[in-house]
Amino acid sequence: VFIVGMPRSGTSLVEQIIDCHPRAHGAGELSAIRQMVVNMYHRLKTDRFFPDYLDMVDADLLTEFGGAHLRELLSLAPGAARIVDKAPGNFVNLGLIAQLYPRARVINCQRDPRDSCLSCYFKSFTFGLQFSNSLESLGRYYNDYERLMAHWHTALDLPILDVQYEDTVKDVETAARRIIDFLGLPWDDACLRFHESDRQVNTASYEQVRQPIYDSSVGRYRPYEAHLKPLLDILNQRDGATTT
Repeated sequence: VFIVGMPRSGTSLVEQIIDCHPRAHGAGELSAIRQMVVNMYHRLKTDRFFPDYLDMVDADLLTEFGGAHLRELLSLAPGAARIVDKAPGNFVNLGLIAQLYPRARVINCQRDPRDSCLSCYFKSFTFGLQFSNSLESLGRYYNDYERLMAHWHTALDLPILDVQYEDTVKDVETAARRIIDFLGLPWDDACLRFHESDRQVNTASYEQVRQPIYDSSVGRYRPYEAHLKPLLDILNQRDGATTT
């Protein structure tokens, strides 16, 4: 199971809900797919970068790399029926993921782009995510993310479930049941006690997932709206944009 989306869009909450299921395991934000992209490039010895080199990747290479990655995942939780890789930026890699794991399931976490982008802007990330350092680059990144996810929805056979953060905090049980059903697992009430889990969470949302559900982060951008014109101007370039 791959959880993707913008940072600060509820990915940690969704993973925590799934991890509380007795037949599932949340493995956190893994770098394996990103590293696989680099390793494939070096193996192919090509001057074509990802994703342009994908037409050079044959079945044997997919089996080799995919098998090694799958064995690594299974070693983290040998008895789990579902293992979650929660690296939000894997939305870029879904084309490769579809070739590696045609039976995988993808959860796309969505949130009001104004709240998601502002939350990224306020957060001092310790690694990467340079796009979060300016409102303009955040807007461009969000637009690219949304456009690419719209493409994957039509181009891939992978089942993709869109989960809206605002809907989750409004009615967490309905959202959680929908997620667990999408994963093909029987419902378990433990999924509603995600905030009681002692699981280590190494993401920017480690404090939030330790608390019962709350909606105070919905509309977080509003007190700052007068200062967000650089962001809003770019977000409003999206098809069907409703950020004004």
